[in-house]
Amino acid sequence: PFEDEHRSLLSGGEAAAEVSVVEKYTCKSIIAIGKIRDSGGKGGFQTTDNTDVSNKQGGRSLRKGEKKSARRNKEDKPNEPDEDFVCELEDGSVMTIEATDEQLREMRSALRDGNLVSQVSTMEVDIMAQPPEEQLQAMKGGEAIRARVNGDEKKAAKLPPGSIKLRTKKRRLAEHAQRRLGTLFRTNRMLVILVNDIDEKKPPFGADETSDKIFGTYGDQENPSVQLSGCSNNQTSLTPDSGDPAINALMDAPGVVEVDIAISIRPFDGATIENAAIEAANEKLGIRLPGMFDFVAIVIEDCLDSNECGFAAYAYLNSWKSLYVKDYYTYPAIITHELGHNVNLGHSGLAQTYDDWSCSMGNPLWADHLDKMCFNPAKNWQIAHHGAWYVEHKLLLDPKTTPVSSHRLVGVSEYGLIESSHPTALAVMKLETRTSTDFFVGFNRANRQNADNRLASNEVTLITAGNNGEGYSESTFIAGLKQGESYAIADFGGSKEDLTVTVNKIDTSSSPGYADVSIVFGDGSSTPAPTPYCNGKWLKVAVDTDDYPSETSWEVIDKCDNDTMVMSVVEGHYTKAGERYQKDECVADSRYEFIIHDEFGDGVCCSWGSGAYSVEYGNKVVVSGGDFGVYDKITFGSCINSPSPTTAQPTNKPTTSSPTKAPATSEPTAAPTNVPTKAPATPPPSA
Repeated sequence: PFEDEHRSLLSGGEAAAEVSVVEKYTCKSIIAIGKIRDSGGKGGFQTTDNTDVSNKQGGRSLRKGEKKSARRNKEDKPNEPDEDFVCELEDGSVMTIEATDEQLREMRSALRDGNLVSQVSTMEVDIMAQPPEEQLQAMKGGEAIRARVNGDEKKAAKLPPGSIKLRTKKRRLAEHAQRRLGTLFRTNRMLVILVNDIDEKKPPFGADETSDKIFGTYGDQENPSVQLSGCSNNQTSLTPDSGDPAINALMDAPGVVEVDIAISIRPFDGATIENAAIEAANEKLGIRLPGMFDFVAIVIEDCLDSNECGFAAYAYLNSWKSLYVKDYYTYPAIITHELGHNVNLGHSGLAQTYDDWSCSMGNPLWADHLDKMCFNPAKNWQIAHHGAWYVEHKLLLDPKTTPVSSHRLVGVSEYGLIESSHPTALAVMKLETRTSTDFFVGFNRANRQNADNRLASNEVTLITAGNNGEGYSESTFIAGLKQGESYAIADFGGSKEDLTVTVNKIDTSSSPGYADVSIVFGDGSSTPAPTPYCNGKWLKVAVDTDDYPSETSWEVIDKCDNDTMVMSVVEGHYTKAGERYQKDECVADSRYEFIIHDEFGDGVCCSWGSGAYSVEYGNKVVVSGGDFGVYDKITFGSCINSPSPTTAQPTNKPTTSSPTKAPATSEPTAAPTNVPTKAPATPPPSA
């Protein structure tokens, strides 16, 4: 039941103009909004040239000679959070959330920590309703207090006083994540809604031209569908086809509908405009959006004559909706940027939120003929982590375990050429710090669908991001390195040791081009004991425990040998929270199934500790994760006839200390019998 409360004073028995009726309401979900600001088409950032911009924050540069850098305004504020939030109602409509500055900071911090998951988390709000003026005039005293307002009055969701109180259901989180990330595996159905308001303000281009610019319907090849296809190695693209001929026939052009709304877009009220546009499109098509569509883009003429809204477009994070003003919806890179938000990618910056010009999630390209820019290594890792692009050529490297290593990198624009020329090369690499903030390395090859890149072209880029690189997080460009250059990350992972990334060679004359890099932790002298020889393949399972380690167990079975168990850890074996455990086994070249269980049914991440797991087979990470319910599983390898594996100890005795021993076999903490009341950790203040 709703609880009504009158929070305005009445004067002289008459209802004051600010009379509000408050209803306690639990949002179906809280949705965060990622925006790209409108700065006259330049995004507010200029560089000294298009290829060599480096940032020295967070470490010391070992570059030789003069360095070029970004030109920044002294008033710029580095990477300040700017997300807004709306309350989703049960019918799919939304209301703007009104919050104090402190509450907004809490919500933005929770978003970055993974405690608030857009389109999944929920909270209770106060629904503030302002009756129409004529109704107010007719009300007397207690009438106003008891009035329950319905109809077209303006409503907003206001957070109750005090700290925010979020709820996130694990099952819904997993289901939603799978649904949204599934869009990265296929051709996506997209609908564009062109809005004509009551004042006849409408977008600058009609349905046919819009369809051509977004889908290439009539031959325009510089469009977001081509761009996504090129960056994903043909795994993702856009289509105007709804899949239903009857609905297609109701469109004004393929993938485009024009609608009239009975309100003005000025002054700008995003939630109200979106609701009106969606409802008009529902009526025209006879469906309830999003329906069969993966993405829906709403386009309006502008916000105000003075463009007070200050943005070119915004999108709902981890969701399906976006909104564009003026002609920005015809800029392919702007569409790609907003679709990135829809699949839960955050912004990427250097000194500011948007000024990473090596990535579409930074400052994208501001023209309808420029579109060739992919994502940076942090975003590519997030995509690959969830099983989409680049899965076969990604590597999680823990330098504290492997202090010296060398790798070949190939740019994502030439990903399709890796197998035929450099089958062991990497598209993206994560440098594990054993904290929630990690570093990501890639080769920023500036050709094909990345040819319009504006930052660190044909250089090795080093990016940092939070949330373990697995969920929503803003990323920061750290450095772009040419051949012969190095960058040292100071106090890597709180170790008081530097980690140095060195580019030994860059070759752009071959196809694909590549970069050879070496990673050295500390001085590289603390080399671990040599690995015994294995005539099969090494199978390595690593688990970072959450706050309840005894709940976790796992097993690996050989599918080619009558489901024989080859490795396992039983429930109760792990005893230390926040600890990394690893088990290695030399196994036959075969087909295996890995299953990890959580006795309490909440995985190992992310509400009660940032746990994770990874499985490496044949020196390649085949799966990593942590956010699941009761269990997670994957099958890898193939059945072939091969002898049983054998191992031999190395000839030379190791000169360093033995690896960390398994934890002591103390009695494990018993799993709780009821759902525990776990107080959420206080999120750190935003920078």
